[in-house]
Amino acid sequence: MKKFSFSLEKVLRFKSQIERNLRNEHANILHEIIRQEESIKRLEEKYQETSKEFEEVKRSGTTINNLRAYEDYCKTLRQSIALEEYLLTLLRQKEEKKREEVVVAKQETASFDLLKGKRLTEYTETLKKNEERELEEFIASIMHQKKGA
Repeated sequence: MKKFSFSLEKVLRFKSQIERNLRNEHANILHEIIRQEESIKRLEEKYQETSKEFEEVKRSGTTINNLRAYEDYCKTLRQSIALEEYLLTLLRQKEEKKREEVVVAKQETASFDLLKGKRLTEYTETLKKNEERELEEFIASIMHQKKGA
């Protein structure tokens, strides 16, 4: 009997490749999220440092222009933090969508894998039955020859 061949093997490979690509894209988005969170953390640390400096400068006394410069810089940092948090929200939405795509692709691949497993089991059972039948025929022919002799 011929070697087992899954007729949908090309489709299975194609679906598997799509799943791998989606997993890679998902991993890249997760990496972007981590970088974005680190960026926000750095901005927040910078804001905290600048706020402390600003309080010290206010206590020690300085010019109005210097105070305005600190206020403007703190305001700019807060705006940057808000923008980066918004971008993080968009990235998380993108990650969630990509994760859903990965799940769908995984389900499709799994269904083809399951079908391939069933077909392989059927093939193996058919092969086993054919071998048993051939063995029985061989034994029957030997028995027939012995009776004839």
